[in-house]
Amino acid sequence: MTTELYKCSYCQKSYNDLKYLQRHQKEKHICSYCGDCFRKTSALLKHQTSHLPRPHPCLKCGKRFRLKADLKSHCREKHPPPVRKTQQCLQCGERFRLKADLKSHCKEKHPPPIRKLHRCLQCGRCFMYKDDLRSHCREMQHATDKPHKCSHCDSCFAYVESLQRHLQHHIEKTNTCSTCGKCFSSQGVLRVHERIHTGEKPYTCNQCGKAFGTKTTLKTHVDIHSDKRPFKCRECNKRFRRRANLALHNRTHTGERPFTCDVCAKAFRCSNHLSRHMKIHAGDRPHKCTYCDKAFIQASNLRTHLARHTGQKPFACSLYDRTFCRNDAP
Repeated sequence: MTTELYKCSYCQKSYNDLKYLQRHQKEKHICSYCGDCFRKTSALLKHQTSHLPRPHPCLKCGKRFRLKADLKSHCREKHPPPVRKTQQCLQCGERFRLKADLKSHCKEKHPPPIRKLHRCLQCGRCFMYKDDLRSHCREMQHATDKPHKCSHCDSCFAYVESLQRHLQHHIEKTNTCSTCGKCFSSQGVLRVHERIHTGEKPYTCNQCGKAFGTKTTLKTHVDIHSDKRPFKCRECNKRFRRRANLALHNRTHTGERPFTCDVCAKAFRCSNHLSRHMKIHAGDRPHKCTYCDKAFIQASNLRTHLARHTGQKPFACSLYDRTFCRNDAP
């Protein structure tokens, strides 16, 4: 006796019983939501996802998505946030997103006038302003008359300030930081240094309540609340609260970088940048994470790293409901 075979019209699979064929077609080829038929099972499964709920709507165009990841991909592709150009050229008003782009623009479109009239007789370096030449000679000790002699060695200096800075090298540093091992010449300087590790900030601004670790940083901060900027740049008219800031700014016009690394010859505009750079060669990483074994050269890098442990994300996006642990996150 011959058994009748029931063949599937979609995939040509055969069954001895009609109910098995019907079950096969219902599971493999027919959509249970709308009744549409598909030759391949993969096509059916892909189609059935269109019937699933889509709880994630796009706030821009209203399109809905099943997964939050799909919504994010859609927003990145179809509704990218506008590029915020916060860096403005003071010469022509053109705006840029990155500070590096602004610097490149200024060098190309607004190069400083060739007016380096004041030459140092010792090293030949030229300066736009006489005040910068004087500062250079003081820092590099180029003056010919050096009446101030060190009482500990044969070194002589043109200025009292230079001698005082030199004398610090002869003072025995017996006060050691118990946290990082750094040594200091006095207990007072050590106490100020230890505030870096403890986070103590005893000096508070009376106007905004912000706290600081030293009187000097508080005094520098208080100037922010004042509108007085008596020192004006003769090239771009930008104004500054202190003469030292103006002198540092002038180097952006002259291109002067008087502080050079003895290891790799990289030059810097100010001594702080050189000191920070030298820590890279020395391998000095005094800022240690209390959660893991990582250590950092700068305290700002440690603060950014700590946010990963604490989960703090203080920087919020103005366009989307997202927060970040860094203000330069992409």
